[in-house]
Amino acid sequence: MKHKFQNRTDHVLEKDDYFFANFDQFDREISLAFHSRNDVSSYTMPLDKFISSLQTSIEDFDGTELEVMKMTAAVLFTKIRSIEAAKAKENSEKIPETV
Repeated sequence: MKHKFQNRTDHVLEKDDYFFANFDQFDREISLAFHSRNDVSSYTMPLDKFISSLQTSIEDFDGTELEVMKMTAAVLFTKIRSIEAAKAKENSEKIPETV
């Protein structure tokens, strides 16, 4: 039996396609957008529901899927650290030195 959303989400992103995530801090919603040559699909949900859904999904992952999540997490944390380091450097350059 197919899940009711399977027909709408049964697409494969190609190597030139893109995935974007955007957080709206005022509405506390996360938007996920998938851009392909033929389509742009976008989904928005409250942040707490997104986190809850992600946690539920991960609990059902097998070993291979968990390895993919580990690689994804490594990419995210590496990028987060580089962004934070760049911001820290930028902020330290803005502070005038006093003698």
